[in-house]
Amino acid sequence: MPAQSFPSPRRQLLALLLPCALLAPDARAIVINEEAFKRFGGDLSNIEGTAGRVDEQLLAESRKPRFHSAGLLKLTGIDRKGCHQTNGTWLGEDAAFVYILAGASCLSGKDVHATTRVAQVEFIDWQGRSVVSGEGRVFFPAHGKAMAMALVRVPRPADRPLDVLRPLLPPVWINDTFGDRAGRGDPSMEVVAYGRGGVGNSEDRQPARRFGVAGRRDFSRDDPNAMYLDYDATTGSENWARGAGDNGGGWYERGEHEGMLTGLTTWFNPTMTAATRVAAHALWIEGLYPDVRIARRVAHAFNGSWAEAYPLTERRALVTTDLSLNGLTGERRRGLYFKVPSAPDGGVPMPSGTPGHTRFQITVKDERTSVPTQLTLRGQKIAPCVGLLAMNDSHDCPEGGDGRLMLSYWPEDNPTLAQGRVFVGTFDIGAIFDRVDASNFSLVSPEVWRVDVRISTRKLGRVTATRPFEWDYKGAVQRAGAFKEGDSRRPNRFTFRVPEQAGVEESVEVTTNRKAEKPYSLIRVVAHDVLQQTSEWEQVSPGSYDRHMPRTTRVIHLRAQVGRGCGGAKPCAPRDWKRRLTVSFAKEDNLGLPPGIYRGRFDMDGSHASGAGAEQNKLSVDVDVETL
Repeated sequence: MPAQSFPSPRRQLLALLLPCALLAPDARAIVINEEAFKRFGGDLSNIEGTAGRVDEQLLAESRKPRFHSAGLLKLTGIDRKGCHQTNGTWLGEDAAFVYILAGASCLSGKDVHATTRVAQVEFIDWQGRSVVSGEGRVFFPAHGKAMAMALVRVPRPADRPLDVLRPLLPPVWINDTFGDRAGRGDPSMEVVAYGRGGVGNSEDRQPARRFGVAGRRDFSRDDPNAMYLDYDATTGSENWARGAGDNGGGWYERGEHEGMLTGLTTWFNPTMTAATRVAAHALWIEGLYPDVRIARRVAHAFNGSWAEAYPLTERRALVTTDLSLNGLTGERRRGLYFKVPSAPDGGVPMPSGTPGHTRFQITVKDERTSVPTQLTLRGQKIAPCVGLLAMNDSHDCPEGGDGRLMLSYWPEDNPTLAQGRVFVGTFDIGAIFDRVDASNFSLVSPEVWRVDVRISTRKLGRVTATRPFEWDYKGAVQRAGAFKEGDSRRPNRFTFRVPEQAGVEESVEVTTNRKAEKPYSLIRVVAHDVLQQTSEWEQVSPGSYDRHMPRTTRVIHLRAQVGRGCGGAKPCAPRDWKRRLTVSFAKEDNLGLPPGIYRGRFDMDGSHASGAGAEQNKLSVDVDVETL
């Protein structure tokens, strides 16, 4: 980034450095070159006396909204000398845990071959506040052992329930694209990290949170799992910073809307920084934290154009970062609303401040037949002062934080959509701002990005290591109108078929008409072996890389049976009995399965004796089995 784009605040920010004074004296973070030091107001003949004014500017830039996910992870009881903290990047949160991507060198302790361990951690955010602490489960990618990066999973604070309106911290987008996502060649990268700094190739300044810029070389060492960032210790306006140790400092590539996490610092020398490429471990990260925000480069479903897009599925809504803040400058945007350019009913500005939602239609196609159809989605603007507004509501909250968009799929909005199918599509959506602080005129400034839609219309289920999936199949047929409750014609014999999968060649039938010794059938499911996920890239020719083995998989066994049951109501009267399908995990059926995390999905196609209502019994079941 050109030096001219830096603000030059004269405010005293030294107080903001105090939380960083807690860093260990041997920590290292960012070193800048001599030209940059002078450009930010430093004097090479008096480095000690002028470093403060330089640090103020680097700190101010590191606190811009695009870096709010960057923080410090304090460590307790790590069996490695000098390891008291590492850099951490807040990935996000779910109902049970928060997830932090961090440097691995200290977290791995003495066992550099570990894939998981526990550790006492505390995450300090960009303002120096303690956000979460406690015993965390630390994971390391199987490829590269425990030196590349770590993902730390910490239980959510009991007094901070999950709230989509006010997340604990804004999550970061991570980039799943190898190479420059904008096609510009080797781009400039931005780094934010904690530790001691330096000038040229010396490292002797006070601990602080710092910012820097360097140019990335993707193909320098024939290593698709790493990226290398050039550094000139004397001059250079584009390559003026380098990392200073294996501390997990985040490297970000500037996007059109916000920064994109691309790598974590691993090592350095006088002329470059080496970083672990996040894209090489994207599936491993997603396996540990399924709701992680990943941007993937995809082809448009209809015109074939390529762009980075953000996913939307029937299981997972798409929630953006707060676009009421300019991620690059920190400027507050007002009068924000969202619109789908291709959808006439995508909304016009409507500043009502009344909770609600916008419905709009997009064109998708059946993944199997390619026949196009219309799909209805909901769009809502998240406004903490009011709640969930229609996405075209330009109402502002006095305290800000009113610029996040949530897109979601609702089956009741799509009653005519064929059941048991998968529909795919892509569309663009824009954020429009009609007012800017301290201005007396209207400014319409749209930002547009792409959404990748994949919607399955099967009924949804989930099985874990401790909780089975249950399906009231007779009630489903009655609710679908095939038979009325109490009708003597209602079916007594149901069959569920688990189709073949890649890696499992035979199908399995589960039926009410069983005469086998065991009351259940064993079904084999291909699951993602998350902890053993290998790197996703391999070299196919000099300077050229391609993906291999999209997932490291393993076959696990699940029990499936049909019969009478009462669900959660026990005991229950005969009139309350229901015919239920139950799918469960049992350790005794998986004796050779090593401790780990296994995620997958399988389909079950249901039918019954009369043949009516078959479309209403197409199920899709998620497997989320953790045996640690």
